[in-house]
Amino acid sequence: MRRWLFESAVPFWIEQGMDCHGLAHEELGFDGKPKELGYRRSLVQFRQVYVLARAALMGFGSRALPCTLFHRAAAAAWHPHGGFVHKVDTNGAGYDATRQSYDQAFGMLACAWTYAIDRDSNTLEYAYRTLRFLDDNMASPHGGYTEAANPQLPRRQNPHMHLLEAFLALYEVTGDELFRSRAAIILSLLERHFVASTGALREYFDDAWHPADGSDGETVEPGHHYEWVWLLHEYARLIDEPIHPLASQLFDFATRHGLDARGRPVEQVDTHGVQRRGAVKLWAVTEQLKAHVVRAEACARDFDPAIVSIVGDLSEHFLLREPPLWFEELEADGTPSRRRMPASTLYHITLAGTELLRWKSGARSPLVAAVPV
Repeated sequence: MRRWLFESAVPFWIEQGMDCHGLAHEELGFDGKPKELGYRRSLVQFRQVYVLARAALMGFGSRALPCTLFHRAAAAAWHPHGGFVHKVDTNGAGYDATRQSYDQAFGMLACAWTYAIDRDSNTLEYAYRTLRFLDDNMASPHGGYTEAANPQLPRRQNPHMHLLEAFLALYEVTGDELFRSRAAIILSLLERHFVASTGALREYFDDAWHPADGSDGETVEPGHHYEWVWLLHEYARLIDEPIHPLASQLFDFATRHGLDARGRPVEQVDTHGVQRRGAVKLWAVTEQLKAHVVRAEACARDFDPAIVSIVGDLSEHFLLREPPLWFEELEADGTPSRRRMPASTLYHITLAGTELLRWKSGARSPLVAAVPV
């Protein structure tokens, strides 16, 4: 994993994945060449900042590059009335002025990781400005935030999951209790609204956090179960509390009902564990890896055969060697999909791979070298 990420993939994406304006491309083709889609999502820019920053903090690549990309992307995507816009055009100018909570979450996450490197107050100010924008324009009377500045349905747990990720990272690099308290608010949404009585994590809701009508309200993605498991372990580490019991509950549901015959998380089940879509997404496998890593760590184990199996599966069926790309999805019959190569997935691979390496090194925090003693 170390060789694939840091000797191959990250250098390759720096060389091929950046455009002439210094922004990250949306996609590459399977030939390793950029595919021009005519826009740049702020989400992709901020995820690539994370990739470059985490690599730099582990001693791979330039420490200046993620900082440069963050400030370039943040300046291009910041709306005159606050918040990060969803898209800019290929020149880095305004394109789609929609401001979504999902994009704000990744803007704040990128801010945290950039600040871990540059310790620049101008970097950190973006996080506070973004939070003020969310509070002033997207706060819901029923808790959490709306999907966009112009409210739309259904509401989703997914943006809130990533807001928790951002708040935890910001708390770690700043020690500001504001971010700790915001993380606790997101956790309360999980406790009160997101998890069904069966132990399943619902995806879609109405404005008041009741399950959405019809099949949407019963939709469950096992990959998000594993993602929450990792986040709940992160919460326990940073807040210095016992691991929340929902971590085991979510892990058990996904492992009992959400895996295919080879042990991979399928795309979708319902709240009773009946499988709906048997395709396997790469991002979900990386989240499964992260969940197993933190559970092994919590039990003080230095070996877990499930982790060996997942890493082997990634290596054999998803990660490509030359060029260092990947299959985004396997169909239910195991056939790899060659439809897309979105840059945004490198965030998932990097996070899982570096968490694996962190655990094997014995480090408690990915930012241990960057956070002042």
